[in-house]
Amino acid sequence: GGATAMARKLRACIASREPAERMAAISLAQGYGRRCALLMCHGFAALAASFALVCRTNAERRSAPFFGRLRELGYLFQLETLLSTRGDEWAMLQDTQGVVQMIERVQLMMLPANEDAPDGVALRGGAHMPVLCFAPRELGFRDAARASAA
Repeated sequence: GGATAMARKLRACIASREPAERMAAISLAQGYGRRCALLMCHGFAALAASFALVCRTNAERRSAPFFGRLRELGYLFQLETLLSTRGDEWAMLQDTQGVVQMIERVQLMMLPANEDAPDGVALRGGAHMPVLCFAPRELGFRDAARASAA
């Protein structure tokens, strides 16, 4: 099953008073943790790549209306599926739901002029409020001043 089914099984094992069930929870927790880490990697990478590509395209077009809407409304990210479980479509949908829950709290921001991300993108913040920080050049701008003018 997907991440949602794993979480449900894990909660049931933890709530059980049976020693065997509690021992099973340890194995389930490790598997669930690995799956969530993989989903987070897929989700954050897809979000960062999509955002950077859309920003670059609109920076090349010098589309001030796009950046105005982006500041006012935020970024709408569409995804279909991120991880295949080789045939188990329900698990794939559960994984997609898990990714959506992980990335719905992500904030996207461009680094100010006095900061830099050597790899173009940096992850900051905590687990409850992650922030993907982009260097201006990663979004198609020469520097932060030009990005602010867009």
